[in-house]
Amino acid sequence: MIITELVFENVFTPMEPAEIVALLSSLVFQQKNTTTPRLTPRLEAGVETMKQAAAFVARTQVCACTRLRAHALACMHCCL
Repeated sequence: MIITELVFENVFTPMEPAEIVALLSSLVFQQKNTTTPRLTPRLEAGVETMKQAAAFVARTQVCACTRLRAHALACMHCCL
């Protein structure tokens, strides 16, 4: 869902293919050492945008889950 949000927001449009690959690989990469990679300013901005998109998706999921639970509880109450 995060990638979809980034595509809808045209985050990748101004980026070079290598920058897009670097950002997307961070979603599946598991770091095996403790050194912090050096990022270009555009990659730093991309990481920040990805964090904002992830937070938006998380808030949306929590909200949807809350509404789903409320609906399920209302349905259960009606059936009792």
